Amino acid sequence: MEKKRRDKKTAAIQEEIGIGTLEDRIAVLEEQITEMGLVREEYRLMPVMGRGAIIKYIFNGVEVVFCRFLLKEDLLVYYQKPMDLLQLTFVQEGEMILSMKGGGADIICENQESFFVPIGEASGERRISGGKIFKEVVIGLSTDFLKNHGLGDVPIFKKTKGGNTVSPLTVDLLALLGAMESSGHHGIAKQLFLQAKILEILVMQITNHKKPVRLDTPKANTEMVKRLYEARRLIMDNLDENFSIKVLSKKVLLNEYLLKKEFKRIFGDSVNAFGRNEKMKHAKNLLQATQLPIYQIAEEVGYKNATHFSVAFKRFTGDIPKKYRSRL
Repeated sequence: MEKKRRDKKTAAIQEEIGIGTLEDRIAVLEEQITEMGLVREEYRLMPVMGRGAIIKYIFNGVEVVFCRFLLKEDLLVYYQKPMDLLQLTFVQEGEMILSMKGGGADIICENQESFFVPIGEASGERRISGGKIFKEVVIGLSTDFLKNHGLGDVPIFKKTKGGNTVSPLTVDLLALLGAMESSGHHGIAKQLFLQAKILEILVMQITNHKKPVRLDTPKANTEMVKRLYEARRLIMDNLDENFSIKVLSKKVLLNEYLLKKEFKRIFGDSVNAFGRNEKMKHAKNLLQATQLPIYQIAEEVGYKNATHFSVAFKRFTGDIPKKYRSRL
């Protein structure tokens, strides 16, 4: 997808909101549980806005929000962040564009990318693309939380000139985010678990900032890395297709041997395994967030035969699609 700022006239809403209150504008609170200092809130999207859910955890100067939804239209909201809050955003799927007040380039964050807004940055506009699954994790940390963990004076977490940078989500980061969401802990155990994972994420942010280029080796130059990321993007943006190694290598102008070898080294999976996993994850999202018939979901992820899709889906999740949907 070409990264560009969209016309504001296409957006569904234009309202002032505070950080962490997106759910109040597009969703309805279905459940709120407070257990030993941990607040868990679950919101369901209003039908007029789309389908999906937002789950929020709040404790001791920390706010963690998991967004999983499909908007009918692009959503534009005015963004106001408390001055004493560090915000880390991880877009696992979909597209989000942030325009900070005061100028500077837009922050365009999409499939498996992340960025953070330092303490001191305040307001702007946030645009979420409609018509596609949007999966995001937002972590808000107060200055008190950072100080209590010896992180109050870390320069990169404070307002700096030069804007914010978008970086790809590493395999390790994706694993941490997945663990945070899927953990079955409750109460104080859940709070401690989330806090531990957040501290791990902060370590990664600090390390990656000090040493931002970690993918290159003497045998893998910057241009090759760009082509590998282009191959990954082609797969993720065309899940209804089944690229062979030969076709994909021609599209990104990289020989088949290097494509297979370096793709697995950088992203942790072979090209075929990565594509299969992304197809199944997208199928799970469609089963959860839409009422599309199984045969149509099969086509969306590159299966011409619904039976073949059901077999592959069961191998991936342990359930056939119909049974998986019924469990939600």
